[in-house]
Amino acid sequence: MKQVAEAVRRTETGLRAIPLPPDDRAELERHFLQPWSQLAEFLDGLVRSTRTRWLTPSGALRLLEEAPRDRAEDVEFCVSYGLDDPTPQDGNGYA
Repeated sequence: MKQVAEAVRRTETGLRAIPLPPDDRAELERHFLQPWSQLAEFLDGLVRSTRTRWLTPSGALRLLEEAPRDRAEDVEFCVSYGLDDPTPQDGNGYA
């Protein structure tokens, strides 16, 4: 859990280091960067919590199910902006 939290925080930090286009800065912050920050904060909280120190793998996965969900408007923005994952998921090139 700690490694996942650290990886998400590093990703968020790296993304925030990228200069944003001035015209799109507010929307990118709202729909792309804030969700990363929310996930990083959630995971940091789990790592610091005393109730998660002795979790089994299945217990950790159950807690991760409580993580902030992707909002449809954020996903739509990211797809329209070209920030979607182009990795084929089902063999046809679309997620």
